[in-house]
Amino acid sequence: MTYEKNFAELAYSRPELFEDYIREFLSYEMICKHSCEFIRREDNTLWFKREPSSLYWSRQIEWPWAIYHAELNSKGHALDIGSGWSVLKYGIASRYEKVICLDNNRESLSKANETTIRLGFNNIRQVLGDVRNLPFPNDSFDCVFCISVLEHIKENHINCLHEIHRVLKLGGVALLSIDVVLKGFQSEEYYLHYEHIPNLLKTWDITEICVHPKYRIGRGKDGMETVVLLIHYRKQFV
Repeated sequence: MTYEKNFAELAYSRPELFEDYIREFLSYEMICKHSCEFIRREDNTLWFKREPSSLYWSRQIEWPWAIYHAELNSKGHALDIGSGWSVLKYGIASRYEKVICLDNNRESLSKANETTIRLGFNNIRQVLGDVRNLPFPNDSFDCVFCISVLEHIKENHINCLHEIHRVLKLGGVALLSIDVVLKGFQSEEYYLHYEHIPNLLKTWDITEICVHPKYRIGRGKDGMETVVLLIHYRKQFV
């Protein structure tokens, strides 16, 4: 089971849907002082210190894709792994009864908590933890989001998938995006190469993966090229 083939067609046929998602994320970023930092220009006017995360090339497909599926499966409790101070969590929390945001960086969670309070979300809880050893009982969540996380973990990727499967309820959905290296050298930021993926996904008995045809190649330092894989998994066995 994987991300539906018609999602790319949906992205092209209904661009206004995805533009609305991006506007929603941008509205959260404008409130989050950690996402939206300003510099003062020579004429004393303000401008963005860096481009808003919502407009980063891979986020423009990963985040709308995740929220699109969150709406299709919106019920109960959700887990956002590697949440940090990303504003994706607020899109999730707008659609779920309860959201647990997990990260292994205490400072990121503290920053996120500031924005959560400012935005008035009372259904979000920040938890310090590691995806390789999730601090939750079996069958805890209706949906698990793991967006652009696994590629930044150096080892034990298969154990990460086992843990996500373990905390999902039967019939629950996991949504993952993974940046994998197509060409060039892996770096300290990207540990997964495309050739590793088939063996990794056997953990969930996934035999097919799909890539959005337009937003597929990212080019980094030293000629490294990455591709974003979008994986939609439903737990059908314990």
